[in-house]
Amino acid sequence: MVEFDPKFHYDHEVKLKERLGEKDCGLCHHTYDLKEKKLVYQNGTEESCYYCHDLSKKKRGPELSQIVKVTTEKRLSYQKTAHERCLSCHIKINKEMEVSKKEGEKAPPLECGKCHTGEYKTIADLEKVPRPDRGQPNIIFITQNNATAKEVYFDHSFHEKQHKTCRECHHERLKACKECHSVLGKKEGNWINAAQAMHNVFSERSCLGCHYNYVKTKKECAGCHFMIKPINTRSLNPKENTCEKCHTGKTKPNVTSIAKLNPNQVKDIVKIDILSKEYKPVEMLHVKMINALIENSNLSKLATYFHRDEKTICLGCHHNVQKTEIDRNRAPLCKSCHLISSENPSSTKLISAYHLSCLGCHNKMELDKGIRCEECHKESPKKPKEIVTEKNWKTIIKNTRNVLQVWHPE
Repeated sequence: MVEFDPKFHYDHEVKLKERLGEKDCGLCHHTYDLKEKKLVYQNGTEESCYYCHDLSKKKRGPELSQIVKVTTEKRLSYQKTAHERCLSCHIKINKEMEVSKKEGEKAPPLECGKCHTGEYKTIADLEKVPRPDRGQPNIIFITQNNATAKEVYFDHSFHEKQHKTCRECHHERLKACKECHSVLGKKEGNWINAAQAMHNVFSERSCLGCHYNYVKTKKECAGCHFMIKPINTRSLNPKENTCEKCHTGKTKPNVTSIAKLNPNQVKDIVKIDILSKEYKPVEMLHVKMINALIENSNLSKLATYFHRDEKTICLGCHHNVQKTEIDRNRAPLCKSCHLISSENPSSTKLISAYHLSCLGCHNKMELDKGIRCEECHKESPKKPKEIVTEKNWKTIIKNTRNVLQVWHPE
């Protein structure tokens, strides 16, 4: 398979412009006029060949579904159409070059292996390649007619560089989202309204779904986000207190800083001593950890946007609390919710909670440190020796099971 990525598109655009003396997108791009029943070129409507010629996917919009019906009847699959259009152009140019015999001019390939190389560029390879120009703005403030929520700041040019094709977001046609998805829904969008289209965490095309998949797979993010549910699990809607993260109105986010945190209320070191009989207290470098998380956050534009409030970082560990509690510098301790011993089977015990949070984070971030028992737990010289007798052996086994009910690496 040949990926007609932005580099391919840019090279063709430049070479054809040099050859013709002007830019002519109509050489490749066309659409099917349903009234005239013929192919036409409309300037400013250029889009991917896949929209009309990928016959493997069901189209939802009424216009495109009618066009695909025609291409299906004519058996104009993407594979067939690409070979016909591309090779016809290459053959034509080769013949013209045989006549002109212009020195230094490189002929387009005719052999299969010259295009079907089996090599594919990554998003990083394409970072500096210009994206196709359809007159799209760099910055958009997304809004809808009759919407009650504020506008959403959207850096379109940045998102273009995070994907190899526009179809990852513009899945049906290369149009603005609101053309198919309105507040109440439209026929063109199969009656999926804007809220559903943007907020469905189970869809890779929605804003929320795309972001969730990103933080789930990036080890820099997964350390905190594997513990954070992206949606309200009861309603399957975004969490109520996260709306303002995106719906800000016409404002641009600032970089997060630790400077606003009160050092008198945020402890530099937190001592964990629930196993003090057997081990020395574990010293967690609290502020150092916060600093590292914020520095890491500021390297990502996505994280910078959503972590604008520096106290958002706290929610990675203090995961089941309201942000208002953190704003008042009253984030509860782990033992406020997790008890050392609990008869509630759905409640995570304190030792398990510590190990799940700490080791879970280290494991997801693929860290080399902080993953072995002895790195955190230094044996106490006062550790009592367990003497198994006929009277206490059941108690020792029970205690051992309680301690071992902890995080186990995947």
